Amino acid sequence: MKYECELSRRDFLRAAAVATTVSFAKAPAILAHPDPGEVVRFGFIGTGTQGCNLLRFLTTIPQGRCVATCDIYPPNLKKGVEIIGTNPDTYGDYRRLLERKDVDAVMIATPLHLHARMIIDSLEAGKHVFVEKSMFFKEEEAAPIRQATAAHPQQIVQVGLQRRSSVLYQVGVEMVRKGALGKIMFVQSRVDSSRDWRRPVVDPQYERLINWRMYREYSGGLMAEMGSHFFDVIQWAMDAEPISVTGAGGIDYWKDGRETHDNVQAIFEYPDGRKLYFRSMLFNGHNGIGIAIMGVEGTLDLTDEKGLYFREPAAKISAGTR
Repeated sequence: MKYECELSRRDFLRAAAVATTVSFAKAPAILAHPDPGEVVRFGFIGTGTQGCNLLRFLTTIPQGRCVATCDIYPPNLKKGVEIIGTNPDTYGDYRRLLERKDVDAVMIATPLHLHARMIIDSLEAGKHVFVEKSMFFKEEEAAPIRQATAAHPQQIVQVGLQRRSSVLYQVGVEMVRKGALGKIMFVQSRVDSSRDWRRPVVDPQYERLINWRMYREYSGGLMAEMGSHFFDVIQWAMDAEPISVTGAGGIDYWKDGRETHDNVQAIFEYPDGRKLYFRSMLFNGHNGIGIAIMGVEGTLDLTDEKGLYFREPAAKISAGTR
């Protein structure tokens, strides 16, 4: 009989500790000042939906103080100031924020197509950088970012991939790496929602500014905005990059002028026949968000709230190793 258990966050950590020894090094953080008695003074670029989500968390971190914010859309700029509560100076041009000598670090939560230029400008201005995923929009932007980081080795660059900071996912990845599931052969991941991705727009002139994720000029669509988190988890867990990918998708339900797909499916092939299946849709949220990592000795099913661990029958395991 297959063993199955559903675990809370606390119980999952306890079970994982039994399955494998877990050891983590603290990741670099732009809010870690070399002098423990000092705080990092940071600027925040892009106080839209995701930016304000981050600002809510940042209000709870005493190691940092927001001294400046920037957004080109006045209502977002106002909301960001209200949320952070530190009475920051405000800017409509991020370059003016970067000119400030008292800003140690910047956090970038702007539309994807702006990331590369802002990262490079921030490094050249002497700032540490946190940038929301994905790091860059187009492949040709990768080399200039690498060159800029190499030219400023004393500065930290962090990319905001959400599950890197999840203890559930940290433990899950460590279980995979320590062999608790045996050889990994297949991964299923999904980001399903019944939301249409559309944000309300009071003035039509701001449509592409506010709903940028729907337009190919600014966005990689579901693969970049949703899939990137889970592609990162698998490369983190397996320490491998895909060798091929096959995908399909379409604008099949939301016929509202959007240019990026409302559903995508992709199969990534990794060395040794391992495969990742990723799916995302915007018209059915029944299965929600999660990932199932399947090895020959067990399966780990993770969501943002809980972990499920399935142990494969011993007879089947031994039969496959003869």
